[in-house]
Amino acid sequence: MPGELSNKLTLMGHYLCTEREYLPIYSGKKLAEADLFLYQIYNGLNIEELTNYFGWFPTCYVYAEQNGSIWKKLKSKRFCEKIMPVFGVDNIKDLKERISKCKFDRDMRYSGGFAIPAPAISAYIKLEEIAVLP
Repeated sequence: MPGELSNKLTLMGHYLCTEREYLPIYSGKKLAEADLFLYQIYNGLNIEELTNYFGWFPTCYVYAEQNGSIWKKLKSKRFCEKIMPVFGVDNIKDLKERISKCKFDRDMRYSGGFAIPAPAISAYIKLEEIAVLP
């Protein structure tokens, strides 16, 4: 068994996403997508004082579908109003400011060079595209 697991990028991510599924309530893919979502919003939450030494590393991101459809929905003002509480804001200007802090970090990846970095919100939508539709 150790031999077959030694070629995984992350043993914890592999275990969570393949061995800890509890279908139909949650799948490994949904766990990975939740992990990636939390990473993507982490820098925009203003919680640095709670995490003085370490940031969020998305352990399972390599197992997530990275289509980012939720972030594409930010074009809709109505969707922005629904997601504002996640970022702790109550207007579009502040939402854009918080999202602007959720930047791409090319070092946020597994070592070895073959894993792509975890994508940021900006990989799916530009700030100027946020809330342009009703």
